[in-house]
Amino acid sequence: MEEIAAQKDQLKAGVRSRVIVRTGVIGIAANVLRAAFKAVIGFASNSIAITMDAVNNLFDALFDAVLSLPTLVAAVVFLVAGVAIEAWVGTLISVFIVKGGLEMLGGAINQILGERADAELAREVKRAVAADPDANGAFDLELHAYGPEQIVGSVHTEVPDTVSAGEIDEMSRRIQDAVYAATDGRVLIAAVGIYFRDTTDSTAKQMRSEITRIVMAHEGVLQLHGFYVDAAAGELRFDVILDFALPNREATYRQIRAEVQVAYPDFTLNTFLDADVTD
Repeated sequence: MEEIAAQKDQLKAGVRSRVIVRTGVIGIAANVLRAAFKAVIGFASNSIAITMDAVNNLFDALFDAVLSLPTLVAAVVFLVAGVAIEAWVGTLISVFIVKGGLEMLGGAINQILGERADAELAREVKRAVAADPDANGAFDLELHAYGPEQIVGSVHTEVPDTVSAGEIDEMSRRIQDAVYAATDGRVLIAAVGIYFRDTTDSTAKQMRSEITRIVMAHEGVLQLHGFYVDAAAGELRFDVILDFALPNREATYRQIRAEVQVAYPDFTLNTFLDADVTD
């Protein structure tokens, strides 16, 4: 009786394995055919949405094929050798699924918390800004992701004191259009901030040159920008960007302020330690 029961169990297992093989092959083929059908409809109707949905279905089919292949192999092994390894294969597949889910979750959390913007994308945006004839550099660039293909940002640039408000408005619009074109529509610059650059006051230009020398002499200083001298009010303004790799950024920043204050004791310093958020 026990032998007969064992034979029945083995027969049921064999039938189950055949069903698994047949179902897996049919499922993969159906997904591929569905993707092909949508691709044909998408191209025929010139619909980007349908075409991209077809591509998404194709990737789903490939992913299903990757996951189904071990199951099919396990079924074939049982049919040929009579060895049941479905449980081990199922455990292995579960590990890969959990790993993929954690990686997807990690990527989403990084974007929500604010991961550093892609270096090449940030450089492309800065090149587009700096290329404008009225702009002098690109500073304080911030990029915020709203999905994989939509990024909204803001940036500052310096403009000469000879540029009018109307010209600044035209420049801002040019920069927005240039960035949008340079990034293939991925980056939308919502705001272009302005820093004043004195080109007529020789004293202010000399002070800028001297303070830039003092600041940039320190290790870990990446940039000085936003320089402005208000001689009437006795105020001196600028921003400094320090490398996050410095062991003590605050100490370096205080040392820079102290040296500038010694060089210009009659001025009140209004400085800011900026964050190095983009390359």
